[in-house]
Amino acid sequence: MTDESGNDIFGLRGAAAARADLEAESAWLQRHFLLTHNPFPPSGISPDAPDGPPLRDEQGAEITPRIRRFIRSAFGSRSSTQGLVIIGAYGTGKSHLLRLMHHHINERLGTGDDKALSIYVDRPRLEAQDLNRGILRSLGEDTVRKMLWYCVRFEIAQDIRDQSEHLKSLQRQLQGAIFASGADPAKDRVLDPVFRTENLGDYRQFLTAFDSQGWIRPQLHDYFVGLYQRSLDPGSPLEVIEAFVALLLAKDHTARQTWESLLALGKRRKVPLMGAPEFLEDLLRMTRINGYAYTFLLIDEFEEVPAGYLLTKRQKADYMYTLMEMLNRVQAGLGLVLAITPQAWNLLTSEAPPLSDRLPTVIRLGALDAESMGRLFAFYLERARVGNGPDAHEPLFPLSLELVSQLAMGLPDPTPRNALQFAYQLLCHCAEHRVETISPETMDSVLEEFRSMKLADSQKRVLRGR
Repeated sequence: MTDESGNDIFGLRGAAAARADLEAESAWLQRHFLLTHNPFPPSGISPDAPDGPPLRDEQGAEITPRIRRFIRSAFGSRSSTQGLVIIGAYGTGKSHLLRLMHHHINERLGTGDDKALSIYVDRPRLEAQDLNRGILRSLGEDTVRKMLWYCVRFEIAQDIRDQSEHLKSLQRQLQGAIFASGADPAKDRVLDPVFRTENLGDYRQFLTAFDSQGWIRPQLHDYFVGLYQRSLDPGSPLEVIEAFVALLLAKDHTARQTWESLLALGKRRKVPLMGAPEFLEDLLRMTRINGYAYTFLLIDEFEEVPAGYLLTKRQKADYMYTLMEMLNRVQAGLGLVLAITPQAWNLLTSEAPPLSDRLPTVIRLGALDAESMGRLFAFYLERARVGNGPDAHEPLFPLSLELVSQLAMGLPDPTPRNALQFAYQLLCHCAEHRVETISPETMDSVLEEFRSMKLADSQKRVLRGR
């Protein structure tokens, strides 16, 4: 699309050519390196593949068996909160490991009568209530509304069976006291079209039936508050319960607004919402009512709390104290996993020993040696391998053990992220310059460019005050 002067106002003129260049690169890689495409992620961040790249701890031991033992032990016993902490510098694979756990738990344990739920929360860094907001975001608006309805529909069914005083009070509110005296049996059945078992399967069906009677949804507010107090806990913060009710009763055109209000609960207050522990307890109770026998809570980048610059010392202490209270209130049914940097973990263990005591299982991710780097590269190369020639059976082709050893010694900060970024740039360099055999000189040339790029990135972070 161009304007009257012929200018390419959207900058699309080179897009088709760029796509053609990418296809030409893939064709070259397939012809010379037996790869369908460049298999390494340019960002260095591993995709959420079901298998996942191999990772080892600082001692070189496989991580997978320890993760497996933690999940099975936590899900099997369920008698108390169990904790795991994954410690590693930036780029060592903490986030990928948490996302991999999240995927496998929901995929393998998320169905059946005895199931588990994994919730992934990224950077709850300002106050403990951010953790609850992160849980809600991870579940999503539609899932939360369905879970909320599942919590109250059994209470509604019980009211229908018992013709409870709660329903009679709602009827008086909807009709007015003068019309709800009980003198006319027909008027006593006014709720029947709405409060019937077949309408309880879905909140939309129930509310549609309610709307069809000409009533307005705010008239259900008090009744639904009572339902949640019965299904969750009478001591739950009223502010939280009313936010739940508002979300569930919202019409389609206001649902997004009420959802954002729930996520903002407690923000912009001079005094933080003191119901954070109760809020978490309610959220976990809600998952249990929805059939989840166990919940795994995976918190990524927790270093922002003890080591970040956004909180004062007092705010950090309050955050960690509140988090400890949250864990104390949840005595069973919760597996907590934290991902954190080594420096932040040292601060956490010194400033909040009781919190670190709740995380007895520790996995430390370290830098890659030549063997681990080779296994990482072979994993990605195998996913893109084609052809049946002699080179197709070499797991590191077009690399070699010697080249990987050279890289392990020369790569700045040899983390999985840096190794994958470099491997991506190396294959791009070979395709662009038609390098059919990767030599030590080729490796050194690309490595020098990579070091310069990393140095520039580091200087930018320093200038930004990080």
